[in-house]
Amino acid sequence: MLDLLAFTLANLLGKTPPSIEVVPIVAWQEAKVFDVPTQSDPVVERIIGDYLKNLASLGVSTDKQGIWLQSDWAYLGDHQAKTLYRPPL
Repeated sequence: MLDLLAFTLANLLGKTPPSIEVVPIVAWQEAKVFDVPTQSDPVVERIIGDYLKNLASLGVSTDKQGIWLQSDWAYLGDHQAKTLYRPPL
């Protein structure tokens, strides 16, 4: 904002305006903020492992549990997430 003000004042006073830094344009899908993880994350695997251990300590069979962990748009991890299970009656 200050660069724009300095540029405008220099033009009004008839002086050579300071150069304005050119910032390259990046398509939104190329921005690093949208990088989706493609490799497993040891922290996420530990969270899932701890959750399964807690279930097992409560007597719940982890063989019959499916977990899917996701942030806004990125898959983070899972345990048997693509297996269908019938809920207990």
